Amino acid sequence: MDKAQKLVEVELQLTREHAEHPEWFETKPEKTAPPELVWVGNRENVKMAVMELLVGLYLAKVLYLPIGEPAGLADVVRWGERWFGVDLSNYSSLKRNIFMRKKMVTVFLEQLKKVLEEEAERVNR
Repeated sequence: MDKAQKLVEVELQLTREHAEHPEWFETKPEKTAPPELVWVGNRENVKMAVMELLVGLYLAKVLYLPIGEPAGLADVVRWGERWFGVDLSNYSSLKRNIFMRKKMVTVFLEQLKKVLEEEAERVNR
């Protein structure tokens, strides 16, 4: 049996299975579970804070895809949206706004650093 004939037979089998078992071929919308935790605060400030964190993780190249490649910014953003329950569909604009800040680029990350250092000082007394 040549390859073309084999391909036709496989296609016919697939067509029969589709007719007999249409449920096998249904595409179901991906169910997304609600986030377990919700980041609170002013909506735009939350988005900027989440983006600071995600851009930092992306630039540090600490998140990888299952195939072993570093995650791209879009991958990190999608993960962050699911993880934090925040819509970041305008992530390019948010990233640009972070880097356009005049005084302090990492407002949220500086807050994290401060509270971690304060807790370390308290614990080590």
